[in-house]
Amino acid sequence: IGGGLKEPVLIGGVKQDFSTYYTSVYSTTDGVTWTPTGNLPGARTHGSLVAHGTDLYWIGGINNVGTTVGTIYKSTDEGANWSTCGQALGVAAQGGHAYSVGGFIFWVGGEAGGYYNFTQQSGANPCTDAWTFDTNLPISLARYSGTVFNGKIYVVAGETSLSVTQDDVYEGAVSAGNVTWTTYSNVLP
Repeated sequence: IGGGLKEPVLIGGVKQDFSTYYTSVYSTTDGVTWTPTGNLPGARTHGSLVAHGTDLYWIGGINNVGTTVGTIYKSTDEGANWSTCGQALGVAAQGGHAYSVGGFIFWVGGEAGGYYNFTQQSGANPCTDAWTFDTNLPISLARYSGTVFNGKIYVVAGETSLSVTQDDVYEGAVSAGNVTWTTYSNVLP
């Protein structure tokens, strides 16, 4: 589930036994009733949805044959129609998150055969501008919680490269399109 512009959006997914991958896009106005809105160009799960300006982007994930991809899909109409962007993530990834901060999109962490600590950054237009690598997280991390608050990226807990969970919080201060990470240890209850 990701934040849309006017209402929450649910995108893609996979059955628990990994037998079926989905392209479906649903939206809701009350959190209870979900209405079909559109379809992604290809089935995806374990990617990240981000609102950037007036557009939605679905970034990375796993496709319908189980391959980790760096594909970026874009919707200019709140999820009804999607196109495939000409650019992709610099490295295919799933299990990380995308954040829109300061006019850029940042992809943080994730995995594809190994866990990542990198931060990838788009230009102002993630469909046409090349993705570059920014300051790495202090630890390789996937399957974490995260959000943007007061113009900063927060990465909370997650699974490390050793498949061990951890409970640190990482704060990413964004300035001029660059991220500076600060680690807060032992702060979660």
